[in-house]
Amino acid sequence: MQARGVLTGVGGNKFNPGGEFTRAGVVQIVYNLISQIADKDVTGVTVANDFVIRKTGVTLKDTTVKGDLVIAQGVGDGDVWLDNVDVKGQLLVYGGGSNSVHIKGNSKVPNVIVNKPASAGNQTVSVKVEGAASVPLVTVIGNNVIVTGNIAKLVIDSPDAIVTLAEGATVTELIIHEAAAGVSVTVNAGATVTTATVAANDVGIVGDGTVTNVTVAKEVTTVTTVGTPNATIENNSTAGVTDSKGTTIATAGTTGKTSSTGDASTTTTTPATDNSTSSNNNSSSNNSSNNNSSNNNNSNNNNNDTGSGDDIYASASTLEELQALFDDEDSVVQTIFLANDITIGYGETLTTTPNKSIYIIGVTLTVASGGTIAVDVNSQYIAIGVGYGGNLVVEDGGQITGSGNRVQLPVNDLEGLKEALDKYYVDSIVLNGVAEIATDEELTIYASKNVFVTNYADEYNPETGYIHYTSSQLTVNGTLTVNGNLNISTVLADDGQWYSGELINNGTIKVEGEGIINIEGKDIYRYAQLYVDGNVSGDGTITSNDFGSVSFTASDEPHLRELLEVSYVNNVLIQSDLELEDDLIIPAGKSVNVSPNWNYGVGSNASLTVPSDVTITVRGTLYFNAGTVNGATLMTRLINNGTIDIVAEEGKRADLTVYGVLSGAGDITRNGENASFWLAVRTPNELSAAVAPNATNTNVEILGNITITANLTIPADKILQINGDYTSGNYVASSLTIAPGITLTVDGYVYFVQGNSNGIHVVGKLINNGAIVVNQGGYIDLYNEPDNSLYPDVGHVPGTISGDGFWTGKPNN
Repeated sequence: MQARGVLTGVGGNKFNPGGEFTRAGVVQIVYNLISQIADKDVTGVTVANDFVIRKTGVTLKDTTVKGDLVIAQGVGDGDVWLDNVDVKGQLLVYGGGSNSVHIKGNSKVPNVIVNKPASAGNQTVSVKVEGAASVPLVTVIGNNVIVTGNIAKLVIDSPDAIVTLAEGATVTELIIHEAAAGVSVTVNAGATVTTATVAANDVGIVGDGTVTNVTVAKEVTTVTTVGTPNATIENNSTAGVTDSKGTTIATAGTTGKTSSTGDASTTTTTPATDNSTSSNNNSSSNNSSNNNSSNNNNSNNNNNDTGSGDDIYASASTLEELQALFDDEDSVVQTIFLANDITIGYGETLTTTPNKSIYIIGVTLTVASGGTIAVDVNSQYIAIGVGYGGNLVVEDGGQITGSGNRVQLPVNDLEGLKEALDKYYVDSIVLNGVAEIATDEELTIYASKNVFVTNYADEYNPETGYIHYTSSQLTVNGTLTVNGNLNISTVLADDGQWYSGELINNGTIKVEGEGIINIEGKDIYRYAQLYVDGNVSGDGTITSNDFGSVSFTASDEPHLRELLEVSYVNNVLIQSDLELEDDLIIPAGKSVNVSPNWNYGVGSNASLTVPSDVTITVRGTLYFNAGTVNGATLMTRLINNGTIDIVAEEGKRADLTVYGVLSGAGDITRNGENASFWLAVRTPNELSAAVAPNATNTNVEILGNITITANLTIPADKILQINGDYTSGNYVASSLTIAPGITLTVDGYVYFVQGNSNGIHVVGKLINNGAIVVNQGGYIDLYNEPDNSLYPDVGHVPGTISGDGFWTGKPNN
């Protein structure tokens, strides 16, 4: 109430519960609750709280309501028009008639709750969704309701309701809760329902429209009447399900189908098992079992699914050949490709078997009206995979039945993702591209869906296959709700490279119910990442493996400490100037990354200051980054006037890495064999200080071009890296030059680091115009073996030593 501005305090917004409650105070609360009441047309306003329409004939246009929009009883049986209205709360319908509530234009109404009391007139209320208006959810409580237009989810929550879907109405998911006994749903000709989930007794679903799938929950003990033709019925109850003539469609625990006239089919299909799709009283019902783990095995999407090399392939030219490959129990074939277009016609059925799948590339598989693909309930993998240029067409009246994983579909953008989420037969969706949810957009991953963000190919050559792969990316600037599974993973493409998906949240992500976001990388070079600069909420689960990076941005010190306590957050970003007030511990397995803010091409520096009385204990990783944006160099700073203690727990690493600038008079200590301190240097003085015998750091990395004009020794406990990446915005090799008459003595280890930036590959250089002395135990590694899967076009690139100086000792070259 306080957050919505309904109740306000005094004197710094303080409350006095023991004080007097005055008449003026009551009036103020009512005013705060309902900031506007409309008795006539309203255009172009923004309402901070709730808004009430209490008379018939009112048009609300180009208006934003930040609270709930109420159609009051005073409307009676009259009409109300909502044109380009954005409702942030709910639309509560207490009035209206059989041709009454019109939602049109680009209106956005997240939930319509129809609950017209008997005293407000007749009990019939019409909800019409017209044009591009968006209404994801309509909830019916105790009314006779007529629905027209596109509705993602229709929930009936009270007994004896009468709901009619008018011609042209489309409902993706109809849910009848347990409390809604005696409900009657009429699907008129021209109306469609993709999935209906029934958890109540004595429910009638009748009419001449199209109902594709009906699932009956285990708790239903009386007969459910289904009168629409060509509906697939999955009955998990203890009673049989009958059609409108009382003929049994399916016995308990089986799946069957109505005939084109609404009569019973004479056959029943695969018996239901414990893994069958079932329903409950939750709106996120119809959830397939265990589809996350099996889908992870198939996230290679359009890479011909070569996997470990054990897959055996075959091809089919006709439906008969395709069925024979599934039926052959002795066959070792796992993946079946279509040699040409195949149609499953009226009365025809293709039945899949466990551990075998169809893969559609460059051809079309059509399930015509009256045709069926029956997926074996024991299948462990995707039954149907669609790849580049492939197409799966399910015509009206065509069916894909069975529980578990059925269809994996690639999409290229946000519109494709939305469309795939609404297809009843699609279980898994692979984002093969870049999708961005705009600030004012919302996207929901339903409970029965799996979405993979991995990699994609920009081009396809029929002779050579896929070319030019890149990583896929889903960016959230608006709202993403996850009730199903969202998998951010790394896959191996045909070109021999690994590509990692990214989920970037600048808005709001809600992980609700049994929803899961899983971030799964492969190794240190192949991270999959969730990057969060917005909000994440809900009671769902976010998981990641050791190479899945879940990164949140800390806004201040309390937020930093809070994020370090969150189990699934393994990387906290600091992208502003932050000065600690108290001691801080970075736990093992956690990373704090002080990084320039280079989002959207705009860059700013960042720093972390440690005062003289503060200690940072690093048991995980503390990393200071640097980089360029639009040619400008961005640096981070570690200003240490206190103590930084790097403590490696047994069997674990602890690292302090400073690619930015280190300053201050504080101490840096190391404890444990695996405690390391990496320090980048850019000047001869910084290099000399970093390799001094009393220097705490273990690794020194040269960024830029350094010339030494005084003798320099690399001690036995130091590692010197000559970087091959970029510096000051120039994509060139870093270098160490030994001036004439100067000696570089190597008692430790010197090696060259290959770099890659903007497609340019470079390697560090050592330019010797003086002398190099490599003592016993010292080592200069000239040959940098690149990871060919990362840079296959580079191959074996050696480090370089040039100049007219001389060598002594035994350099390993």
